[in-house]
Parts: sequence; structure tokens; C-alpha cells
Amino acid sequence: MRYDIDFGSIPVVPAGARTNSDAPMFAAVEGRVASLSNNECVFQSKEGDELHVMTHQVLQALDQCREFRSLDDHVARVVGVIPGLAGQGEAVRRVISGLIDRGLLRSDGDFLAELRSGGVATPTPLKALVVRACDRPAQAAALLTSIADHGERFDRKDSVVLIDDSVDRDAARDHARLVQEYGRRSGATHRYISSEQVKALVERLAKAIPGAKQVLAGLTLKGGDLGAFGGGRGYNIALLVTAGSSLALLDDDYRLPFHRAHGAEEGIDPAQSARFGVRFARDRDHALADGESMAVDGLALQQALVGNTLGSVIGRVPGFSIDRDQLRGQALARLNHLRSDARVLATFTGSRGASFTSDSAWLYDIDAGSRAGFWSNRDAYLQNVHADNLVYAPARALVTSFGLFTPFLLDNSRLLPCTAPTGRGEDGLFGAVGSYLYPDSRTLHLPITIGHVQEGRRPRYDRAMRPLTPGINRFLREWVSNNAQPSQSADPADRLTLLAAQLEDLGGASVKARIDILMEYLRYVRADLIERLQQQIGGANDAPVYWAADARRIVEENGKALLTRSPPRLDEWPLDLDEAGCAERLRRACVEMAAAYRQWPALWGAAADLGDRLLPS
Repeated sequence: MRYDIDFGSIPVVPAGARTNSDAPMFAAVEGRVASLSNNECVFQSKEGDELHVMTHQVLQALDQCREFRSLDDHVARVVGVIPGLAGQGEAVRRVISGLIDRGLLRSDGDFLAELRSGGVATPTPLKALVVRACDRPAQAAALLTSIADHGERFDRKDSVVLIDDSVDRDAARDHARLVQEYGRRSGATHRYISSEQVKALVERLAKAIPGAKQVLAGLTLKGGDLGAFGGGRGYNIALLVTAGSSLALLDDDYRLPFHRAHGAEEGIDPAQSARFGVRFARDRDHALADGESMAVDGLALQQALVGNTLGSVIGRVPGFSIDRDQLRGQALARLNHLRSDARVLATFTGSRGASFTSDSAWLYDIDAGSRAGFWSNRDAYLQNVHADNLVYAPARALVTSFGLFTPFLLDNSRLLPCTAPTGRGEDGLFGAVGSYLYPDSRTLHLPITIGHVQEGRRPRYDRAMRPLTPGINRFLREWVSNNAQPSQSADPADRLTLLAAQLEDLGGASVKARIDILMEYLRYVRADLIERLQQQIGGANDAPVYWAADARRIVEENGKALLTRSPPRLDEWPLDLDEAGCAERLRRACVEMAAAYRQWPALWGAAADLGDRLLPS
């Protein structure tokens, strides 16, 4: 029988164990085991071909050495945990030393040396700061002013491309004027992309890629529903006009400068699942002022990261090291995301001001330290539930797969996927498909923040008090992350084609199967939210009654929805849809995204070849 070593819960080091902070630390490598007899087995590490025959008791000892600890700590753990080894410390030390010699325990020094061996840092050239704007010229004016101020402070002239998704003609004229004013002030190149220019882009690429016009128009042009949120259209246009280089992606309600988050520390947190801290400000101005304005150029900092390998970042970019003490207590199995050859595809920043989310239910599942500020008094709580004046950032840089929010800097030098043109959650879908195309890539979530100033209060609290109902883009994001079969091809275009085939298969399921899939999905997300909030309620003995009442209300509303049979409507779908209508909406979304994924590699490649000739002058 073959099985993987279980890297589950770790027993504590027995009392009295010796600890020397300067001593080398070691952690057991991951591997597979095949039983040879009642007493012996063969072990093969995942990193090598050599087979190691050992007794089951030695395997038990190896299993107890999963975390980075000193040799003394490992000996104490094994002696204290495995029956029959009491008083056998020296014998156990010889066995563990032998496992180290055989390469079955890695030292912290070797791990860090390999992690830092990522080659010379060669960042991808930055093509432009791309702004997605829609009917809010006052917001765009404030953003462009902040970009110009940033450029003057750090002596840089960044090209700006504004992609206009406005319906209002006056707003569109204002946007065009604002871009011209930015160019005059900064002396930088600039581009205003109107709906007419997007149409010209579609015509030019359609000539290069016959048969792709309908798909491309759907990805970039407004359809019949002018009121639909079209952030994905701007996303897709931005990827085409910067194909072959890197880009910064901003919405018109962002504000520079970057701030170093309050309490931020240098270095990379080796843990993959470290929680973000949340700070609640008295008002928007205090939120925007939170933290410390960075003495260094936050944009240049991110340029030094994107497009490089993680090893070159950790080894050569100041402020992004991992200290050996940070490895203490970490198992190698929990450090698989730290690969020296992993390409950094994107950076993410935290936010100051309004939350990036569409509801505030997540605030009821934050860490205890952040929660104290959330519910500090009733008046503050009644303001905080709207998530308009907060600061959200990690304490240290985190190495992750794509996040749920819009990345700031993106490496678009190689094929990146398109995303859904309409609907919320287009950034999360983009991230999930990006990770599907480049499963060994990574992103960096930085302990710096950018301002986020929305023009009015969003109904986040009201949405939080209703049953959790994600939209189709979030459904597709989670389906890709959890259900799509991985591709073996090394070509990202082939991977995207395989994903398209799987979406076509999902869309081709029977009406009943599609309904069942949607119902199962809604049951899952609601049950998961209920479980997490019940754990919070149970552990929050000091919770004020107003927080507890709202937390229970969220649980109750989702519980009722969980137990009620109704058509599995997703967010942004018509409220009068019946079950067959829901199944048809799912089929249509799958078919449309599949068609887009099939055509996108050729479209992106043609855009990269055309470069600045993609748009009319």
C-alpha cells in the first residue's frame, strides 16, 4: 500500500526541551511511503529518486520532525511522543542525525539558500498606468492629479491611458480633457480611449483574426444593457493595449500616494494564510491619512517585483527577505508556495478609505484585534458596518496565488486571460483563470495601501443582512479554482483552450444538472458563512449586544435561505427567473466565456504584434 505522510496537527514540544535560537534548524521533507512488511517500509522524497528503507518506528520519528526545529528540539519531541523511547535520547539523536545526512531533513540554511537562487532581477517594462473610468469625471480628476503629484515627487513621467466606459457624453468630454491636462502638466505620454476607438480596435483585430469579431465585441463593447457594470470591459481593453509589457490597473476612485500600513514590517511572511489587519477610522480623511507616506517610490518598488522570479525578489530586492527565525515552527508542506523559480505575476496593495467589497459580512469574521476596533462603541459600530472608512492590509508582504481584488501591477509580457465583460467579481475570475494558466506563478500582497474614495455610500450593510448571493463571475471563479481539471500542457494558450472545453461541458449539462449545480453552490457558500460566523459568535464572549444581534441575523437569514427551496438565482440575475431561466443563464455564461477563451490567445498575440498601431492615432 502507498500513502502520503500525514502533515496534520503537530504535537507540542514536551516541557523541558532544550532550545538554542542560534542552532541550525531542520524539517522533514515530504515524501511517499510503501510498506514492505510489518516492520519495514520504503520512503521516497518528492524531491529525489533515491529510495530509503527504514523501520516504521524511524518513519514515525521522521514524521515528528516536520517543522523547522533544532536537533535538540526534535530529539525531545520524538522521545516524548513515540512510546518506548523514554530515556533513549542519544539513540534517537543518532537516528535523526542519520536522516539529516541522508537528506531527509533539510536545514533552514539550505532551504533559504535555494529560495534565494532565483537569478538576476529583470523587471518587465511598464507600458502605462491604465485608468478605468465611468461617468465620474470628478473622481478621475482627483486620481490624475494624485498621479501627477506622485510623478513630480519621485521625478517620473508615467504614461497614462484612460479607458472610458461612460454613458454620459458630458462625462466623456470631461475625461478626454482631463487626460490632456495631465499630459500638459506631467509632460508624459497619454491616451484617451473612447468607445469609438474601442470600435476601431475591434475592427483592426478582427481583420487580423478572422472570425473573432463577435467575441471581441462582446468582451470590449457595451451591449444592450447600458446600466450593467462593465469593469471587465476595461480590464480586457487594458490587457490588449499593453500586451507584451506590464501595466498598472487603477479605477477612477483610487488615490495616490501609497502609504506604508500602520505597524507594517519588512520582509515576507512565510505563512500562506496570514490574516489581514483591519483598522477603522473616524472618517474618510482620517482613513486616507492612516499609516505613513512612503519615503520611497511605491510604484518603482512594485516595478522591481513584477515579472521577476520569487528567488530574485527574495535574494535581491531590499525589504523582501525571509529571516531564518521566521521558519521556526513551519513545516515544509506549508511552504510549498515559496519556490525560487516562481514568476511574480502581479502585486496587490491594501486600501485606505472604502472597502473593495460589495458587502460587509466579512467584517464579522475578522481577527480579534481588528474586531475590537470594529465594535468599540455603538456609534462607531453603526458607522463601521458600512466599510467606508477603513484600512485593510497585511502586516508583512505575503506570497499568494491571485487575490480576489483588482491587482495593481500586472506582468502582461506573456498571455494573461480575458475576463467577463460585465458583472461584479470580474477581477476574482481573472485571478482564478490566471492561476489556472500559470499554476506555479505567484503574486505579492504588499503591506502598503492606496486610497479608495467612492462618491457615495454603498449598500454594503444592507447586502450583508440578506442571504449571501454571489454573482455569476464569483461562481465561475470558484468553479475554476475547485472543479476545473488541471492541464498538463506547458503552453498557457493550450491550458486556456482546455478550460474552454470544460466550460462548454458544464454549459452542456442537462437543465436539471445545471440547476442542481447552482443549488449546491448556494448551499455551500451560505453554509460556509454560517459556520464561520457561528464560530465567531461562540468565541466572542465579550461581544456587545449590537454586534451579536447583527451576527446572528446574518446566520439566521442565510439559514432560512439554506432551508428554502427556490430558484437558484445568482446576484444580478432578474428576480423573476424560474429554475429553467437560471439554468439557461448558467449555460449562456459558460458558452460565452468558453468562446472568449478559445479566441483570446490569438487576439492577445495580434495585439502584442501591433503594439502602438493597435489604436488609431
